[in-house]
Amino acid sequence: MNYLKKIIVSSFFLSPIHCYSTEIRGEALQSNDSYENKVSSKKSLELEASGCTGDSSWIDYPSLPQEPTETSKSDTNCSFMQFAWQSFAYYTSDKTSDLFLNMMPKDRIFKEIPDSWDNKGDQGLVQSEILQAGSNFPLNDQESNPVFYQQSVNKKFYNDIVKHGLNNSQCVAEIDSGKTPFEISPGSTEVKTSWKLISNNDNPEKFFTIHRDVEINGVVRSNVLMGLVGIHIVRKTRNHPEFIWTTFEHKENAPDCADVPNLSNFEKSGKWTFFNPMSFQKVNTYFPGKPTQVCRETPYGVGVLTKTEVAKDIKALNEAMSDYYQSRKSVWSNYFLVGTSWTVSNESDLNKGEVPPTWKNEIGGSKLLSNSTMETYVQNPQWFALVHPKEDRGCFACHKYDPLTKKALHLSHMFNAAQDYGQCFL
Repeated sequence: MNYLKKIIVSSFFLSPIHCYSTEIRGEALQSNDSYENKVSSKKSLELEASGCTGDSSWIDYPSLPQEPTETSKSDTNCSFMQFAWQSFAYYTSDKTSDLFLNMMPKDRIFKEIPDSWDNKGDQGLVQSEILQAGSNFPLNDQESNPVFYQQSVNKKFYNDIVKHGLNNSQCVAEIDSGKTPFEISPGSTEVKTSWKLISNNDNPEKFFTIHRDVEINGVVRSNVLMGLVGIHIVRKTRNHPEFIWTTFEHKENAPDCADVPNLSNFEKSGKWTFFNPMSFQKVNTYFPGKPTQVCRETPYGVGVLTKTEVAKDIKALNEAMSDYYQSRKSVWSNYFLVGTSWTVSNESDLNKGEVPPTWKNEIGGSKLLSNSTMETYVQNPQWFALVHPKEDRGCFACHKYDPLTKKALHLSHMFNAAQDYGQCFL
């Protein structure tokens, strides 16, 4: 395996470092000295070998980890990345009843009478959600077809919602007011997926595929073949009430933005699903009716406040798990972990998270995490942590709440779909 990867640091990354506080700057430089030195000297960052590795048993005998398990402070990042990969292997395995496709989609829950749990997932629904969170723009592939999105929850999360009537906005309001005590149960999982329409230019064998009815511009197309291009897996554990945020992508989605100027990296125009190296269109910008030129702003969710060990661990794990899947001739060898985020308690030496997530709570792991197919237009660029040191970053830029007016259930955006169905009697 080749563990070396160069992340080219472009000129806009070298923003003045004095714009954030001395205290934050000192902590960042102390914890991330080698990375900062390479940034200041305009040298590329090389990712060398990491001892963080995967386990083939996660595939052959899938089981769901309850918490990230660390043996020392030095392997905290690795333990969370392993937690992410093992969770992915579990929820994508047809050996378990918890396959992500069996989860209950938002559209079947947030209506006046939620559907009963039946393990059928989104089967029978017409897929129509094409607007990305944060920007409200669609993502168009190279055939100008929109990418479709689906949000679903596991049975534990579903039971919480139905039991407490949280499809009703009045029940949500009673929790926010403190009238009704409630916390989302540990073990609750939310999955968000992104899907492209498989065209003649795609090799369907490289994608995890499903057939669904889709609606485009008011017209329903039946039994369309769709390929998975991205998946968020968000899990609440007993030690992490802020949820552990993880995202995966297809390997051929898009290049890293730092690599885009070097067209010699691309042998042919059709290599990337959402990037055409022969196009001069501005990247990560929506143009109506045209394919979107996508690149990844922050590989591994890495910014200047993130330790290089995070990227090393993710890269090593991705290579190990890809090898395991390839040896089993599995389509999942074509997917990789982008990164994982959580919060770190400032009051405990134990591996525990803290809510609400704010910049004051250190964000662990991939501080600038995003998925190029789900947050295409709002990816945090690498200079963000320097220019905006006191603002929320990555997943926690949106998944947050004001504890004076709302409760922690609003870390999930599922509840934005709650409607007013009258007085809450639960």
